[in-house]
Amino acid sequence: MSEPASSSIDKDARIAELEAALAARDTLIDTLRHQLAQLRRMTFGQSSEKLALQIEQLELALEELEGEAEVADSRTADRASTERPSPVRALPDHLPRAERRIEPEAGSCTCPDCGGALRPLGDDSDEHLDIAPVQWRVIRTVCSAT
Repeated sequence: MSEPASSSIDKDARIAELEAALAARDTLIDTLRHQLAQLRRMTFGQSSEKLALQIEQLELALEELEGEAEVADSRTADRASTERPSPVRALPDHLPRAERRIEPEAGSCTCPDCGGALRPLGDDSDEHLDIAPVQWRVIRTVCSAT
């Protein structure tokens, strides 16, 4: 069998496996909801305190499963909706640049443990575009008569 055909079979098997796992999770959620509804109807009786504890435990398990299901569903939706990421490109060289340095505050350049002087380990830099608003200025023209 050719390589592409075998990888297609592997993908189909993995998809079937994941669909079975999702179906099992959904069945478990439905079962927990049904049990929870039954326990809520039975809360009026002698052992209502025990039932309240069981209800709380089932509610927690159900919330956890539903949360995991939402996260898994959002991840698959994100993967399906994302296309090829755009490449990161440098900004053109002809644009004017201004450098802004962020230095540590004065007095915090000593080690808190030994009191020794700290030295820089490296620099992080980032570039982003900024728009300068229109600037209005008054130009006064003076003509001297001789």
